[in-house]
Amino acid sequence: MAYQIKKTNRITEDVEFLGENGEVELTVKLDIDVERIAGDFRKAQIAVINAEKAAKEKQTDETYGKAIIEFIRLIFGDENTQKLIKYFDNRYIDLLFQTMPFIYDVVVPSIEKSVRQKKQLIANNNTFSRKQRRKLGLK
Repeated sequence: MAYQIKKTNRITEDVEFLGENGEVELTVKLDIDVERIAGDFRKAQIAVINAEKAAKEKQTDETYGKAIIEFIRLIFGDENTQKLIKYFDNRYIDLLFQTMPFIYDVVVPSIEKSVRQKKQLIANNNTFSRKQRRKLGLK
């Protein structure tokens, strides 16, 4: 039997954005390396939450807008983020709210699955006590 090495998880999707008439106005082709974004995803997510709280307190949206764009850029990439900004007419909050279902229905489960697989791989390659395995969230 040969030694097997598996490629990293990827999300390959076409995301269509519709106009007011229901016709496709923009199609964004995504090819996301899940393991590449997994580490930065939670940081970007927390930055958006903190910026939203700060925007409510100070009544300024600049920091919030920057956090949203960095979060979207992490997932969609630079070129697609610029297309999305143009599509949403620089309305960053609309951009975030309209893309969140895709992010939470497709991207987040893929990241969670990737993290579980990495933990299992680490556990399989090392000898951990039962307590250490539980700490990693493994059986």
